[in-house]
Amino acid sequence: MPEIDELVAAIWRAAIAFLVGAVLVTLGPWAADVFRDGDPRLAVLLDRGTRLGVAAFLSLWFFVTTVGIRVPRIAAFVGTASAIAMVSLALWAYGPTIVRLYAVPGFDLPITDRAIVAGCMLWLIGWALLVRVAAGSAGRTHDPVERHRAASSVYGDARWATMEQAAAALPATGSIVVGERFRVDLEPDLSMSFDPRRPDTWGRGGAAPLLAFDLERGIGSGHGLVISGSGGGKTTANVVPTLLRWPGNAVVFDPSIEVLPMVRDARATLRDEPRHIFTIDPNDPAGSVDLLDWIGSGTKTAEEDIATVASWFAGSKTESRDPFFAQMAEALIRGLLAHLTLSKAETDRTLRRLRILMSESHDHFQTTTLEVILKEWAVDSYVHRQLGPFRGMHGATFSGIYSNAGDMTNWLAFPRFADMVSTATGWKTTDLATKHVDVFINLPLATVQEHPGLGRVVLGALLNSVHHHDSVRLAGGDEAAVPVAKRVLFLIDEAARLQNMQVLTLVRDAGRKYRATLVMIYQSLGQMDAIWSEDGRVAWMDSASWISFSAINSNETAKYVSDRCGTMTVEATSRTIGANARGATSSANVSVQRRNLINPDEVMRLRGDEQIVFVLAQPPIRCGRAFWFRRAEMRAVVAQNRFHAG
Repeated sequence: MPEIDELVAAIWRAAIAFLVGAVLVTLGPWAADVFRDGDPRLAVLLDRGTRLGVAAFLSLWFFVTTVGIRVPRIAAFVGTASAIAMVSLALWAYGPTIVRLYAVPGFDLPITDRAIVAGCMLWLIGWALLVRVAAGSAGRTHDPVERHRAASSVYGDARWATMEQAAAALPATGSIVVGERFRVDLEPDLSMSFDPRRPDTWGRGGAAPLLAFDLERGIGSGHGLVISGSGGGKTTANVVPTLLRWPGNAVVFDPSIEVLPMVRDARATLRDEPRHIFTIDPNDPAGSVDLLDWIGSGTKTAEEDIATVASWFAGSKTESRDPFFAQMAEALIRGLLAHLTLSKAETDRTLRRLRILMSESHDHFQTTTLEVILKEWAVDSYVHRQLGPFRGMHGATFSGIYSNAGDMTNWLAFPRFADMVSTATGWKTTDLATKHVDVFINLPLATVQEHPGLGRVVLGALLNSVHHHDSVRLAGGDEAAVPVAKRVLFLIDEAARLQNMQVLTLVRDAGRKYRATLVMIYQSLGQMDAIWSEDGRVAWMDSASWISFSAINSNETAKYVSDRCGTMTVEATSRTIGANARGATSSANVSVQRRNLINPDEVMRLRGDEQIVFVLAQPPIRCGRAFWFRRAEMRAVVAQNRFHAG
């Protein structure tokens, strides 16, 4: 524990001081013995000078020993023990010497008495002042802003959470790692910038207890948001540490494609439970899955599920298109998906088949393929209602709609993408809710950027499979007796690449009920505003149980953090110096002013291993970040990678 480490370090420094003082203190009696038969005044001078030097040395070391202690009770203990040791040492060493000096012939006793008394009083006063300074340093924060806090709270009384409050809100036993329990800004030896390659810049980072969100004890939805700038260490400080502790099933959206090799072995043996790990990766066909296998398995109708899938293809692209063509293109996709999944004549009910149907020319599709499909369905059927309006539509109009639909499904034209989401290889999306399964979505960042619909369809299918299974369980359906995974964690890195995905809002608002927990990672609030709008971003902020900000390089984000931390009341002293006929004059005026607990520029200057965390119903927490490579217990289980050579 940090408190024990501080106590051991303080006692060690005090012991060194005591030993050095014990050596020096023998110089006084030794000098008196040497010059006892010579000049008695020289003996007194040497003895007194040594005594004063030792007293000054011990007092200075006592100050150095106690001033760096951050826990008041430890400072008091070390200070008291040091004082008792110093007084005992002085009485033991100088008592006989003073008595012997009184017997020297011709010695001026009154002068000596006064000198000794004066010296002792000065030493005691100096020692008392040092105790006061040391105790004040231990009992009060080292934060220079806090030193100016006023007794009044007229402009606010915002404060950082104490580490005790942080531990209560984010206990070390939690399963979602948030950070480390220490104040980086109050570390006495961390004046330099954080460098992951230099352990001497880490301070207590890696040794302090963890701060982690406990879903069993925490309040709110359980969802978390991580806002961290580019290169801020989101993977190393949030994703990997959480996967090393999360006990349940997990879905990881990892555009960097670097997490799975690091945690595969640790996840496979977590809590001694056999766990299957699958990857949805265009370069690894072994993890391919039919992403439509969940349709119709929940309390919703198959038609409603089909409409949801079609919306993932469209996404937020409707905002940049002509609304008519975009909406009609989505209707075309809905109709074709409904035909594929509900038709008795179709044997290939996959997304691959959807793209094959749309690979014809728009003329042939409208005049031939569409007619064949509509003949199979009654006029009042869902398929006919979706596709019927395209029959007889003006060729130019249908061409624009068909082109839009083709663009939305364009990524299915790539065989490796189509196979990845259409081929059943031994696992189903519903396994997430019934077995010990982890799924890593390894889509390269460039691929997700170019084809966001691909990421939305993959993640959406997994989210809905969990939601559907649990909705059936809650409704007491046929699957009510099937064991359900306690909770599924969805860790979504680079969430902005998915654009506007409405299924995420459903999980956000009802995820705790349906056993799904989201941890969304963005680079700035601007990213969230661009996707969800400002009101939508506020809804995400309001729904999160905890929000972490680090490596901020955006003025807007820094201002938001500053405003949310609140304001405090500080004392400001103004001095006036002047001169008149009577001489120089000066006056001082003390007033109270408003100050942000942390200003936007200070937010942007946070060290790379420092963060500000907002937890529901708690003061803002300023703490360290839990980089896995700084923690011995995590390094021991993470496989070799570009950050860690094993």
